[in-house]
Amino acid sequence: MIAAQRFGALLTRPTDLSEQTAVLAAAAAAGASFQRGLMPRSTSDQAAITGLLVAVNYGLVVTSQSAIQALAGVLAGADASPARFRRSAFAVEAAVLGIGLGLQRALPAYPGEPLARAAARSVGFRSVLGASTAMIGLTTTEAAVTVTGHETKALPIAPLAVAGAALAGAAYGLARRGLQASDELDEYGMAVESDVRIVAGRSAVAGAGVAVATFVAAYGERLFARGVAWPIARVLPEPVALIAGHAVSLGTLAGAGYLGIRKVLASADATGGAVEAAYSSRPDSPHVTGGPASLVDWNTLGREGRRFVNMAMTTAEIREATGRSRATAPVRAFIGVDSAATPADRADLALRELEALGGLERPLIVFYTPTGTGYVNYVALETVEHLTGGKCAQVAMQYSLRPSPMSIGRIGVGRTQNQAFLAALRVRLDAMPAKKRPRVVVFGESLGAQTGADTLFQGNREMEQFGVDRALFIGMPNATPAPNAWRVNKAGLDPEGLAVEIGTHAEWTALPEEQRARVRVVLLSQHDDPIVKFGLPLAVQKPDWLGDNRPAVVPQEMVWRPFGTFITTMIDAKNSMSVVPGTFVARGHDYRLQLAVFVRDVFRLEDPPGGMEGVERALRARELAWATRRVGSAQAEAAETAVRDQLEKWGVATDRVPPVVAVLPITEDPLAVTT
Repeated sequence: MIAAQRFGALLTRPTDLSEQTAVLAAAAAAGASFQRGLMPRSTSDQAAITGLLVAVNYGLVVTSQSAIQALAGVLAGADASPARFRRSAFAVEAAVLGIGLGLQRALPAYPGEPLARAAARSVGFRSVLGASTAMIGLTTTEAAVTVTGHETKALPIAPLAVAGAALAGAAYGLARRGLQASDELDEYGMAVESDVRIVAGRSAVAGAGVAVATFVAAYGERLFARGVAWPIARVLPEPVALIAGHAVSLGTLAGAGYLGIRKVLASADATGGAVEAAYSSRPDSPHVTGGPASLVDWNTLGREGRRFVNMAMTTAEIREATGRSRATAPVRAFIGVDSAATPADRADLALRELEALGGLERPLIVFYTPTGTGYVNYVALETVEHLTGGKCAQVAMQYSLRPSPMSIGRIGVGRTQNQAFLAALRVRLDAMPAKKRPRVVVFGESLGAQTGADTLFQGNREMEQFGVDRALFIGMPNATPAPNAWRVNKAGLDPEGLAVEIGTHAEWTALPEEQRARVRVVLLSQHDDPIVKFGLPLAVQKPDWLGDNRPAVVPQEMVWRPFGTFITTMIDAKNSMSVVPGTFVARGHDYRLQLAVFVRDVFRLEDPPGGMEGVERALRARELAWATRRVGSAQAEAAETAVRDQLEKWGVATDRVPPVVAVLPITEDPLAVTT
């Protein structure tokens, strides 16, 4: 009985204006969070988006509305009646609404606008949203008072919860509009009719958990800060003591976060330098790093370096895939981040290694700017070797061992060593007779595209300076400065039209032939690639891909909202690279389906005698074969470790036990994957 009375009292407890408005805004954000994004998302992903948006919207609105409520209270007077307070609050909210609309009208968007201007316009947007929600709540409260005759400043929790649920449902319906009538599979890979209910229910529960956890963390921080402030308040004013308390609290959290990040980065470095069983053997070709002619210490190559050199094509593989009667063993040179101490030293070693392996004698040199871990796309590497019949030299220099999101701070290192290597290569090639001088092209993917563009893409002047003939950059991150400046001012930075950005091979072939012949830098940015689109400006600025220039692959019901689109696209970026070995697609950050033809066209290579079909088939089969080898070798290594551990427990000498691990051979076309 007592519990029921307490629960009833809770449901009828009035909320203040700031809480009321924040709850309604958070409810609307929860419903709107279910709009489709660029990539498929799981229930846990949807829960994260919903929970974060609920927490962010609640926090922003409750903070701003607390200030508005305080101002309304001052205007109404300390002893004002609830009705007078509501009228005062309504007037202040109306003024805030007008200011918000004025900001949006006075600061229209334009290409290349400063981020501060966009942020001011977004403040106007948020002001309109918060003020209009508050005015709806005030009007509803006034109506409730009129009907019930019970005076209050704001709605009790029970009707507020009902109103919030209705608002969330309406926002959800708008976010998913048009999908119920379709028989397509939506982003969860399920039929729309069933998926709408299943994912919504699961995600709503999980999202509520994320939001509650966020609120609990914020409440805990407030209690900690007040505990720190309590003794300080004995000697300092209470506001100053509370600020000090929050500073100590947030500083403690920041310190813990810093130590956690250091641990994660150290783990990432160790993983990037780990040796895989499938690539533990040194290559025997004199034309690759680690082979008999190499100048580089084999132990400094790390995981990606060993993959790079061990996966060099054989002449037999090239002949079979291309229909050539003869082929040449290709050159592959790789400099690990530990192969030399400084960027300049790595650049010098790369040039000497390239020459030692015979790379300067090949008609084509391809310089790769790798991703954060040092990864270079195997499809690009193998396509070049197929289309040149092996008469090529491919070289890459590592600048980090960490995944790309953790390697942002290493971009400057990558740019510096790129510049040093290309400058040294230019000097060395200029000393050669013109007829024997190789042609130099550059390839970069993802963070490697950013370091490559930072090196070469400054109005194409650097292309001439470094003697680079062509460059292909795929999946370039949104934050890359040079192409962003070029997009805004193409006429000023690229009057000759030497660069182009496209999303598909069909768009490339649709360009006039004379333009394709003139272009020297190609930015391949798939229209649904979140890596290309995700960046800080999304939090406050509507992108053109959600406006008049919306690509067909971007869902029509996807609309921009401050913070909301930023969070959604951040989760999309996490899900943008889901690769099935041997199955090529052109979706998100996976460019394998289009890559071979782009490498051919941009680098001006010719189809082999057997045509591109055999090359495409070989690329898929070889990727699957190497993936199978990696998994099998890793499992065998784990099995051997387990056997030896058990033998040690039994007291058996393991040095007499024959090895269990056998590096699996690569079979020819294991599953006969076709194009």
